[in-house]
Amino acid sequence: MRQLVLDMRALKQEPGVLSVSLAHAFPWGDVAGATASAWCISDGDPALAETMARRIVRRF
Repeated sequence: MRQLVLDMRALKQEPGVLSVSLAHAFPWGDVAGATASAWCISDGDPALAETMARRIVRRF
């Protein structure tokens, strides 16, 4: 997990990336659809944001 956090910090340094986030899921909760999520915010480049979020999800 530490390496994932370091990788996310590195992604935030790439041109056009404004924010990188990961939300863990709680598997023992009573909500069937609760899953982990990653999202990124880019500076006007939705494809870049989606690519970065997918990279995080694959690593997670």
